[in-house]
Amino acid sequence: MTGLLLAVAASIGWGTTGMLAGRASRRLPPLHVAMALEWSGLAMIALVLLVLHPAPGSGGDLLIALGAGVAGALGNVLIYAALSVGAMGLVAPIAASGAAIPVIAFGVAEGDRPTTLAIAGMVLALVGGATVARAPGRATRQGLGLALMAALSYALYFSLLDLASDGGALWATTTSRAMAAVFLTLVVIVLGHRIGRTERRGLVRAMPIGLLDALATLAFALATTRGLVSLVAVIACLYPLTTAALAYALLGERLGRWQALGAALAVAGVAMIVATA
Repeated sequence: MTGLLLAVAASIGWGTTGMLAGRASRRLPPLHVAMALEWSGLAMIALVLLVLHPAPGSGGDLLIALGAGVAGALGNVLIYAALSVGAMGLVAPIAASGAAIPVIAFGVAEGDRPTTLAIAGMVLALVGGATVARAPGRATRQGLGLALMAALSYALYFSLLDLASDGGALWATTTSRAMAAVFLTLVVIVLGHRIGRTERRGLVRAMPIGLLDALATLAFALATTRGLVSLVAVIACLYPLTTAALAYALLGERLGRWQALGAALAVAGVAMIVATA
């Protein structure tokens, strides 16, 4: 049950982060937004590491975490870019549903054996998440393409972070975050991007979003050590429900009948999964 609750927390945190970061990426370059959020999140998670001071994972675990950091960084840039050019209620579900399926397969390959009720709940939750994608709104070809590429990046990220977390979730999260921050900074430097004074102020204001994203990532990493990764991934990948709800409440994006139906199916699916815990 603890793993599932942590997955719910990760889902809410990522959904809120997606809405806020996507909104910021409509004013600022998505690459710069992702870089700023990685650094602010790293500062917070590193502080937690210093306070709790857990034993470090093995060299292999930390190496896997570095790979997770690169995959996660690419996923963030791609999804922020997608959210900046398409309806959030449409782009986010595509990225999440596309990421969940490979992670479920990875979990089964690792030995996950969900019950029949849990499998039915997973299917219902995924169908619900995909149905949310029937949201009305602008959906450019560019936005959908970016969302699909983000899904592949996130699938790799989730799988690698699960492996790295076996040696300690906090160390895995901190290491992957550090790698993501450094990687995106190097990309910005190599591309020769200049960040002006006005943009710097905007990025500083956006940095608190990274704190929430880091907490959500830590919650997911912990969840994978306390529950089946196939079940945890499904619940965590329902974050578009939060993104869609916040986009409706704060940005005025209209919620249609398909979104309401998708949300109901997803909630029912999660309830079935929780019932097996």
